[in-house]
Amino acid sequence: FQGVYLDWVEAYDDDKVIEKAKMDHVSPAEEMIDFIGKIRQRGRSLDPDFVAIAQNAPYLLDANPTAYKNVIDAISTEDTWYYGEGDADWDSDQAGDLLGGERQTGAYSTDNRIEQNKKYLDLQIPVFTVDYCISKTKATATYQESRKNGFIPLVTRVALSRITETPPF
Repeated sequence: FQGVYLDWVEAYDDDKVIEKAKMDHVSPAEEMIDFIGKIRQRGRSLDPDFVAIAQNAPYLLDANPTAYKNVIDAISTEDTWYYGEGDADWDSDQAGDLLGGERQTGAYSTDNRIEQNKKYLDLQIPVFTVDYCISKTKATATYQESRKNGFIPLVTRVALSRITETPPF
């Protein structure tokens, strides 16, 4: 492998993980950063160009910016502008273009995600965005907004069962 794309990094913020970490007297955020660091270190021992990309968990950076910066090569965040229901079929109207709900409120609102992701850019860490759209109009707007903010976008449908037709080529 030339790298890893680590999904569910936000497990450090799961209630059950936090509860177990308290019982063990450890910081779940620091443990996650350490875990990613070990994966990256092992990968780099085999290939000096090995990369570790964290999926989601944009707020993990706030736990220890220096340590986290030193264990990831990029971050990718989903649903910054649009999301799709995880179990939606390719042709479903739930496969993308969805806004709001618990996936995009509070700390995870579009504005807050953009602000948080810019912290990574300030540290010279590339930011990928993954959004789920079914309309070309929304996909085009998402590509433009993501690029305008300095991010590297991908817009697809949530089903991921085939290559999307929504990106503007």
